[in-house]
This record gives sequence, structure tokens and C-alpha cells, in this order.
Amino acid sequence: MLHLDEGDIEISLVDAANPLVLIRLSDVGMTGKEAAADVDANTDLLARLDRIRAAAGVAAGIAKTTEEASANFPSVPKVALVGPPTDFTVPGGAVTFADDTSLRLIMLSMGRAHPSVALTGAICTAVAAKIPGTVANEAAGKPTGSEVTRIGHLAGVMSVGAEPQLRNNAWHVESVSIFRTARRIFEGSVHVQDGAI
Repeated sequence: MLHLDEGDIEISLVDAANPLVLIRLSDVGMTGKEAAADVDANTDLLARLDRIRAAAGVAAGIAKTTEEASANFPSVPKVALVGPPTDFTVPGGAVTFADDTSLRLIMLSMGRAHPSVALTGAICTAVAAKIPGTVANEAAGKPTGSEVTRIGHLAGVMSVGAEPQLRNNAWHVESVSIFRTARRIFEGSVHVQDGAI
């Protein structure tokens, strides 16, 4: 629980690949249907999320004060807004259905909505989804074991496998697996003069 001037807010702080402060979408007045442009246009929301992020940075020991966290550490922790699965529309107009995801994620980086999700953010979110008591675990319906977490992000769905283990009163993650689609981004030819190689 973070204590802020505007009131308390429940968060989860998880550091796996990249530190994230995980916040319920509903706790900041969001539904999970928002697009990146909706988030970026809401300056009051962005300011509130940065206050939460800065306070989480102090709680995590990244900075000594919220002022220091805002001024010197604007990129950590990153903000992950999570909620239960919901139907949402991706750029281009296609609908992603709630049944195709484990949870909904809107990630922020450097004070703006990430257009999809950073790999490190997806890893951390999938790990958090498997740790009982986190807001991500709650959003995903309390999953455990080897099931893959299907993260519904602003551009679609990313599947991440993670199996955190509790050892000596601390969570450890041996490995993660990420399933992505690949697309060709370049094709070309190189002409080399005879004898140049």
C-alpha cells in the first residue's frame, strides 16, 4: 500500500527483468479499453501515475525522495496498469477478445503509454501474475504453475511463460519463455566487387 497525499493506493512492486509498479486499472479510473492516445491525452492521469511511480521508486529503494525519483529516475520503475481480461480494439480496428487473454495490461514508459509492451515489462508482468497476492495475480484470476500468461497489451496479445518459485522466503525465476510473431522488416541485395572478399 502506498500512502499518497491524494489517498492510499494498493500496488505491487516486482523486479523481474525490469522493475515495475503494478497498479489496478480500476484504481485509477480506467477500464482497459483505452487506446494509447486516450492515455497520453489524459494529463491528470499521467501526473497521478508519475506520483505513484515516484513513490514506488522510493519504496523500492531506487531513490530517497519522490522528487529525486521524478528528476533522476524517470524510467524506473516502469508503470504497469493491469486488470482482468476485457475485449479491446487494437490499432487498425481489430478486436481482441477477453477469452484470448489472461489479463489486460497497459504499460507506461517515460511518462507515455507504450504502443505495445516492452519485453522486460511482459516478463515482469507474467512473473507477477504467478505470485500470489500481487495485483497482476488477482487480475489474471490467480494462476499458478506452468500455464502461459497471455498478456493483452495495446497492440495485441503476447504469451509469456514464467514459473516463479518461492525459496528461502524469496521468489526466484529460473527462466522465462516468450512467444512472438516475427515479421520481415528488410529484404535486399548487396553487390560486392569480385575479389573484394
